[in-house]
Amino acid sequence: KSFEQFYDVSLNGVDVVSKYTSYEVNAIYKSGNKKEIIIDPLLFDSIHAYFVVSFIWEDYLYYSENQIIRTISNSDNINDRYFRYLTTVFYSIIKDETLCNIYKFKYVKEYYDKIGENALFNVIVNCQYCATYFCVAHECAHAYFDIKGIEFCANENYSAEEYEEFEADKLAYNLILKMIKDENKSSMNDEDREVGDNSHLAPMMLMEFYYLYMIINKKLSAKKDVDHLIKNVQNRGNKLLDYYHQSIKPYGKTDEFKAGEIAYQANQNIMGKYCEMFNEYNLNGNLDNILNILDNC
Repeated sequence: KSFEQFYDVSLNGVDVVSKYTSYEVNAIYKSGNKKEIIIDPLLFDSIHAYFVVSFIWEDYLYYSENQIIRTISNSDNINDRYFRYLTTVFYSIIKDETLCNIYKFKYVKEYYDKIGENALFNVIVNCQYCATYFCVAHECAHAYFDIKGIEFCANENYSAEEYEEFEADKLAYNLILKMIKDENKSSMNDEDREVGDNSHLAPMMLMEFYYLYMIINKKLSAKKDVDHLIKNVQNRGNKLLDYYHQSIKPYGKTDEFKAGEIAYQANQNIMGKYCEMFNEYNLNGNLDNILNILDNC
């Protein structure tokens, strides 16, 4: 509804399907006589698990770096545990076509049991919802292009399909920012808001989610060529960031974007830590040991 109002288009002829799973972290638009936006519920659940584990890990890293209360050996052990948690999340999605129960993880449960003591889960849920809304709006943009007869051309840098992805991201992102700004200006209570003002960079975090999904998928499926998909999701994330810095941020107040940028930096810290450990573990055999354990669970 928000997309229809913002872009002055009717999507009444497009069915939105989100009750049935194909066991894929996917959202697609199908054109033709029967137009459908299909959002796999596994994607929603996976995004939640990703944000919960990564933000809790970052919270641990922040306090371990700023307080001399943990030994280095203990810190290394905890980082190893969180690495296994995040790997297990993606392993379950890719290999088992399901989702592990993250609330059975010891350190996740400890945080969840103290859910009212800090605002961490507020940030997690805000980012989760914002990323989910972005997915839906992105597919609405594909429907918009189809209904309006908008076509894209390839050049030496990108295919027509890639250009359409970039433009769909842009339309979806503009809508997300409008929703956040409208809610900021309104008098609604925080609990009634749909997107928090600390989540405006969640679409970029979603690209990081897909990046981890693909590099782990590549490790688990040695015969599958996903390099072009990895490159594509990196390009999408970079294009979104460029668009934000060049076209949006200069026209907003610095304070308006501060909370979201802090949340995004937290996500980047974990991405850097996970990828560093992924490469190290892949070389020394630890990653294979973790995957072997998961294979035999």
